[in-house]
Amino acid sequence: MILVVGATGLVGGEACRQFTAAGMPVRALIRPTAKPDKVDGLRSLGVDTIVGDLRDARSLVAACRDVDAIVSTVSSMPFSYEPHDNDISATTSRRSTPAPAWAEATR
Repeated sequence: MILVVGATGLVGGEACRQFTAAGMPVRALIRPTAKPDKVDGLRSLGVDTIVGDLRDARSLVAACRDVDAIVSTVSSMPFSYEPHDNDISATTSRRSTPAPAWAEATR
């Protein structure tokens, strides 16, 4: 299973299309605010969708269950960037739950 983060975007959506066309199982981590037509498009490809947030460790653990590889096409857009709120250092330093054992083993 391949997890695509950023699957509702241009690059992430194309990655999902390419992977599913090659017969690979794909899961997409999507935001609760994702556009329904984008989510429906992913599902029509056979993509398993899971709602989550990069700042929520529990949703990441759920999204990564039974995943062999992760493809991330996520980037901060100027209109949504909040320094120290949604940058990578903030998302990894403000965990609300302990990291799973497999995450700690990769540090």
